[in-house]
Amino acid sequence: MLLGVGSGDGVYCYITTVDNGFDDGTQMGSNVAAFVPVAITDVWFLGAGDAIQLFCESDNGVASSNVNNSSLTAILMNSTFDAAAKSKKRVSGIHSAKGTEPLN
Repeated sequence: MLLGVGSGDGVYCYITTVDNGFDDGTQMGSNVAAFVPVAITDVWFLGAGDAIQLFCESDNGVASSNVNNSSLTAILMNSTFDAAAKSKKRVSGIHSAKGTEPLN
């Protein structure tokens, strides 16, 4: 993905579960005002039906900061059953830490 970091800001992204929403310590980002390409690789052990999301946040909410061309690929490994999703939450867009202002 390509982070557009506005002057005086920092933008950081991480992968988390939809239900828990916490950072496991693996994140990528920058506080240098520029377009910064980043890629995140993380490992999660998930339960049946868990949903994951890519979450990006701005340190200071600078309006010119943005996230471009983001995507998330998950690979299922070592599963012996087909479980129904247990998460009812829908994720739309990439949001700031307060969850109220889209980062685009």
